[in-house]
Amino acid sequence: MSLPPLTGDTVAGVIARFLKAQGVTRVFALCGGHIMPIWMRLDAEGIQIVDVRDERAAVYMAHAHGTLTGEPGVALVTAGPGTTNAMTGIANAHVARAPVIVLSGLPPRQQENRGALQDMVHIDFVKPITRYARTVREASLVLPELREAVSRSQGDGGDPGPVYLDFPTDTLRDTVPKAG
Repeated sequence: MSLPPLTGDTVAGVIARFLKAQGVTRVFALCGGHIMPIWMRLDAEGIQIVDVRDERAAVYMAHAHGTLTGEPGVALVTAGPGTTNAMTGIANAHVARAPVIVLSGLPPRQQENRGALQDMVHIDFVKPITRYARTVREASLVLPELREAVSRSQGDGGDPGPVYLDFPTDTLRDTVPKAG
């Protein structure tokens, strides 16, 4: 079975274009299979990926970059231990009220709750230390969820702080429907 092409109209492509439109020039990440569609589309959009050695460092670096440049600080971490390793950085951004955007992946939807590699409910872990945390399973929700996450990270509805969105890998490859 071959995978559909990763075009700019896929969820991963829309994420990359959205970040670019927000002024993001650099994303801090540790490579992983569950986030490869985002990684590939960030690269295609010309967004620099700073490949780190630890997910905690990715979040700390996104926090520092955002603070120093004024552009949104973005960290990209893979599923399971990628997210759990990022939690110290997320907690630090929470205490500092830093508007950091953390993106992650999940196993495909059809494998949820079936023992797939790194299948965890990340939202349960990160919700207490983020301003907004959601799993986006439907392509039609990617833009509304990205907008809400960025808005919450900047303090709309409360203090600024970190936000977290994760996406099943098959959702990342889905085509986003055109607005009608």
